[in-house]
Amino acid sequence: MTPDAHTPDPRTTLARPDLAEQALEGLVRAAAYRPVRAMEAAVPFADIHAAADPASERIDQLIYGEAFDVLDQKGDRLWGRARRDGLVGWISASA
Repeated sequence: MTPDAHTPDPRTTLARPDLAEQALEGLVRAAAYRPVRAMEAAVPFADIHAAADPASERIDQLIYGEAFDVLDQKGDRLWGRARRDGLVGWISASA
């Protein structure tokens, strides 16, 4: 199922019902809005997963030095968006 023109694509929109990036305030509904924190991959390769569980589907990968905009953290997992291609997912904080 693909999103229609009125529904943001969750694969590329940094928003959930509880939290969205501040730039989306007024465009998407969320309980809270926050600015992103820019980070860079510090390892040769870092997997981006669809869910916080590291065993979930790998949807993308960062290479050393690539930017990742972080919006949330749960334990050692960061939720954000790969700046290169815009995919949203979870990555290890140590990466």
